Amino acid sequence: MVLKRRNWRRPNDLKNIEKDQECLDNLKSDVSKITDAGEELIFLDECLFNQRHVLNKAWMLKGFNVQPEVMWPASKCVAVLAAISSERGLVHYMCRERSIKSSDYCEFLDDLRRKSGERTLHILLDNCKVHRSKASMQQARALGFHLIWNVPYCPQYNAIEYFWAVVKHKFKAKALAILIG
Repeated sequence: MVLKRRNWRRPNDLKNIEKDQECLDNLKSDVSKITDAGEELIFLDECLFNQRHVLNKAWMLKGFNVQPEVMWPASKCVAVLAAISSERGLVHYMCRERSIKSSDYCEFLDDLRRKSGERTLHILLDNCKVHRSKASMQQARALGFHLIWNVPYCPQYNAIEYFWAVVKHKFKAKALAILIG
């Protein structure tokens, strides 16, 4: 079996610098229009939590190894989908086992619309397959969301990535406290 190579590139790939700069300029323009109009910008993304995150922070005495099966025998991977805004902070979140499917994402959009009322919402998304699926796009349009796409391979422009960094740090600390007892 031959695996197809992923279409991946480095962010500083010379062929794509102009295209990325154009995307960044469009993103800046969209964000300034939204803020000038006094409308709300929502940052949306998903994140995975599992015991591997704890292992990255765990340490043991010399000669001992951390054994994941000893830590939490029934540990599962949890996927969290969340939306934040600078106005309201954490607007909405949803947890699922293992991963977020297109149907979960559509359900999340329904709940987000219900929590936000009739206000105009602009959602900044990365280029994840779940966000770009046909069902997801139709659902977002039907609910009246305005979608803004982040620059490819540039998560630093999506504010929710900083939120995830804080949440993961707290998750690791709590999980280690449980492990230590």
